[in-house]
Amino acid sequence: MEQHIAELLKQNQELILALQRTHGSSQKVTVQFEKFDEENENFDCFFERFQTYLDVQNIPADSRAKVFISSLSAKLYQLLKNLLAPDLPSDQNLDKLKNVLKQHLTPKPLIIPSRHKFLNRKQNEGESINSYIAELRALAINCDYDSNMLNIMLRDVFVSGLRDKAILDRLFEEDNIDLDKTLQIALAMEKACKGANDIMGQGIKAVYAGKKQMNKKSNFVSNQKKPLFCSRCTGTDHVKEKCRFISSKCNFCSKVGHIQRACFAAQKSKTKPVKQKQVSFNGKAENKNEIPVFELNSIDSGLHEQPPIMINLKIENKNCTMELDTGGAVSVMSINNFRKISKKQIQPTNVVFKTYKGDSLIPMGYVTVKVEYRNQILNLNLYIVKENLDTILGREWLYKINLDWQAIKAVRATSKRNLSQLLEEYKNIFDDELGEINNYQVKLELKPEVKPIFCRVRTVPFALKGRVENEIDRLEKEGIIEKVEHSEWATPVVPVVKPDGSIRLCADYSVTLNPNLIVPQHPLPRLEEIFTSLNGGKQFSKLDFKHAYLQMKVHPESQKLLTINTHKGLYVCKRLMYGLNGAPAIWQRYVDGLFQGMQGVEVFMDDARITGSDEMSHFKALEEFFKKCKEHGLKLNLSKSQFFQNEINFLGHKIDANGLHKTDEKISAVVKAPVPKNVQEVKSFLGLVNFYGKFCKNLATIANPLNNLTKKDVKFKWSKDCQVAFQQIKKEICSPKVLVHYDPELPLTLASDASPVGVGCVLAHIYPDGSERPIAFASKTLSKTEQKYSQIDKEALAIVWAVKKFHLYLKGRRFTLVTDHKPLVAIFGSKRGLPVLTATRLLHYALILQSFQFDIVFRKTADHGNADFLSRLPKTSEELEVKDDITIFQMTQIETLPVTSRELRQETGKDEELGPLLRALREGRNLQGREAQYTIEDGCILYGQRVCIPKKYQKNVLDELHTGHLGMVKMKALARSFVYWKDIDKDIEDAVRNCVDCARHKTDPAKAKVHYWEYPSMPWERIHIDFAAQFSSICFY
Repeated sequence: MEQHIAELLKQNQELILALQRTHGSSQKVTVQFEKFDEENENFDCFFERFQTYLDVQNIPADSRAKVFISSLSAKLYQLLKNLLAPDLPSDQNLDKLKNVLKQHLTPKPLIIPSRHKFLNRKQNEGESINSYIAELRALAINCDYDSNMLNIMLRDVFVSGLRDKAILDRLFEEDNIDLDKTLQIALAMEKACKGANDIMGQGIKAVYAGKKQMNKKSNFVSNQKKPLFCSRCTGTDHVKEKCRFISSKCNFCSKVGHIQRACFAAQKSKTKPVKQKQVSFNGKAENKNEIPVFELNSIDSGLHEQPPIMINLKIENKNCTMELDTGGAVSVMSINNFRKISKKQIQPTNVVFKTYKGDSLIPMGYVTVKVEYRNQILNLNLYIVKENLDTILGREWLYKINLDWQAIKAVRATSKRNLSQLLEEYKNIFDDELGEINNYQVKLELKPEVKPIFCRVRTVPFALKGRVENEIDRLEKEGIIEKVEHSEWATPVVPVVKPDGSIRLCADYSVTLNPNLIVPQHPLPRLEEIFTSLNGGKQFSKLDFKHAYLQMKVHPESQKLLTINTHKGLYVCKRLMYGLNGAPAIWQRYVDGLFQGMQGVEVFMDDARITGSDEMSHFKALEEFFKKCKEHGLKLNLSKSQFFQNEINFLGHKIDANGLHKTDEKISAVVKAPVPKNVQEVKSFLGLVNFYGKFCKNLATIANPLNNLTKKDVKFKWSKDCQVAFQQIKKEICSPKVLVHYDPELPLTLASDASPVGVGCVLAHIYPDGSERPIAFASKTLSKTEQKYSQIDKEALAIVWAVKKFHLYLKGRRFTLVTDHKPLVAIFGSKRGLPVLTATRLLHYALILQSFQFDIVFRKTADHGNADFLSRLPKTSEELEVKDDITIFQMTQIETLPVTSRELRQETGKDEELGPLLRALREGRNLQGREAQYTIEDGCILYGQRVCIPKKYQKNVLDELHTGHLGMVKMKALARSFVYWKDIDKDIEDAVRNCVDCARHKTDPAKAKVHYWEYPSMPWERIHIDFAAQFSSICFY
């Protein structure tokens, strides 16, 4: 009985459990789960969906891994299987599967690039506040900021990237507000601005509707009978043809045909003058809640059929051409054009420009500039914009400047109208294609018994190899070079990085062809001939030949001499290349013969200057010049050309309608030299006095007050006598007693020097008696970036800057460079070429100097007083700080590293090995061997193009190189393009040998890429054939 009861109870419990299971299963929710789609979502989002799915479905923990595998696509499962091999995915838990896939599909981004991208994110045009902040939040995820810092950085980057100036001004009124408050203000102002624009749009519609009604009303009135009115007597009962005063004489204006009562002149004299309403452009007086809007009609001037009226004037002592726009309320200039003429600080403004299409344009601000026009000097406001617009002269300036309207109308009626038609007719000579002279080929002549020179290819940095190949392909496509299999001559090439990251390929002919080439002799035009040809002209045009030398074809027999050796093979050059000794003389000889006899045309190197005795002759000379260029295949650069200018500057002279005038350009470096501030600067100035003292007998006497300052026990005090002596000496040095005119028959020398603050140079002639007399002086202050150069880089910069400054005097003739830095004599004067790892900047400078013929000599600093003074007391430079190509490239090399330039700069000075080297480079010591290949960039040391890493950060860089376990060979190749330290190869080898993962996969065979055949769409579309066997001398397939 008890046993029977126990069985009943057991059955009852089983029934209850079955009912519970049935009830639970009936409550289960069925959810459809979409598999992972890597094209439309990232892995993190997918796994979040998957985790939610597991929770909803109450899937047990031991089954979750298998459910996860079933949710993957076939492609993703194959990837997971390969990543886990030789293990199987089904044997792993969910966390393991997730981590493996996540690490592969979404590797953690590097912090520094992520922060760089975040910090440089700006609001795009038309992007709303909500979209902008959402993008910033997404970018900040990988920046590794803590919670407090994250909100601060989001606020700061958000504010700095806003486009709307009104919102910025409103936010600047608040002091240290948090992110939420910042967003609240910005969103409120965005909504208010949008609402105001909607209201304004309705108002404009209402105005148009009102005008339409008025037009209808005027049409109705015109159909009615018009009242009678006589303009001769103001009568209302007759018309003027029947007026009895038709022959009467007016007592006010004495004209016949009306009386005084109807005289317009009398009525005008009685009316009070209307006071012109002045618009205030002072940013301080503007209401921050009001944004004045001005019409700016010239922004889309491309729609106008008539050519614009151009006004030539001076802004901040610089020649400038502005487009006259009577529809524009103010004068406008782009920031790029403004920075070429001034460094003045831009003042804030609330002005907003509106184009005729209704588009708004927010300026950066305004600057009060000095404006000169035909003996008128005014201080006027110039508005600066980011957009690359034409420079516009608006009504604000028009009211204050008295323009020469007769001259403007005359130019408009003749030259300007015809010039537009002429440029359209000859537009082919201004296109982007490379010119090709069709009736001339260059033949190069070698010296007797010259043996061919074949230089091996220079190693191209790994980081530049792709860009170098692209440049080679471009040159080959344009027909400048052509690949060959073999050549007796081969010249190495050097890649030079441009600011935009592209490559300019330069051939180093100094080690191959230049020493063995017979340089053709052709005299350059004498200055007297050029000035005589241009004298008497009323206006002047200047044109630039585009890539002048490359337009000249080389004879097939001479092409092999210009062969270049690249990592892609040998290429012959089919055009005349830059860096060839005879190129200037060959070009000048051709253009002299081509344009010989043309009245009003003078060609000097790659510049042509054209003029005429009047507008018509000027235009005819310009047309004849264009015709010649078109016939012979020459191309011109329109962006560098100027037409119908009132004056031009050439070789230290100004040429205009009144004749030839001297300018102060040649002596400005001495005249504008600042007053010495210490004894060392006084001694430097006295070095200039001693250098040229033999030409002025009383120069030493005048300098007596300055000599007293250099005495040992005399306290430095700049007195009135010192100032008088200083000015008098400068005046004497710039007088005809010392300064001479340029003579192409006399030997030419160019002395340069560099100091910690500036560079200076003197162009001079050597007379038969051995005396050296100056032609021109020049100096400039070094920018902050240039001041950080090593001393050898500064001295090299001084040479290159001097050569560029006086290139019109130096092109096509031999001259002597003089420097007091002996290492540069070996570098720039060497005929063996530069080492492969020569500092990039020096290599770049050497390539620039290749196109000039010069000897370089060393002069002791004690005998180098002329250039030394100009470098230590340079005139204030009007040039803006623009980083050169090499600086930009080397900074990008540093930015790719896992350490910042600031960290490198701080540790380099402390490092045991790099610290002494840094001091030696800064002091300009004569470094030999491997040390001569080092240079400084922003306080960091570079070995060639590789950044030298201090010991503290070597492990960080090594870990970065080891990322991905590339192997020993690839790690070394990557390092040789970016970083360097002593024994870096050994450190890489040790890192790879001690890596467990590298050792485990070291012997693995390379995995072959799986090839999937495309599925055929029909039978017999593709047939596969293979050898089966050979049987009875028959080969079966």
